[in-house]
Amino acid sequence: MFEFTAEDVIASIAPRPVLLMHSAVDSVTPTEQTIRMFDRSKAPTERHLFSGTDHFMFAEKNRAVREVVTAWLHDFLPVSGEAVSITALDEHH
Repeated sequence: MFEFTAEDVIASIAPRPVLLMHSAVDSVTPTEQTIRMFDRSKAPTERHLFSGTDHFMFAEKNRAVREVVTAWLHDFLPVSGEAVSITALDEHH
């Protein structure tokens, strides 16, 4: 990680899809880093800036964050077969 920066290599990820998510006001990482990464990326890349959440957006159970991730996964990494809920998985263990 010290030998390169994500901003320098993001363009080489294409044509693989990239999802960039960041808090509009982040107490840990400057939002400008994600904006620069998006500017340097190639399609298909999505960028989402979220208000009402901080750096640890998954821990905060932000509904908008979950919806964006779910939609992106559905679009770029679709799964076929029967859906299984997490509750159903917990019941089997």
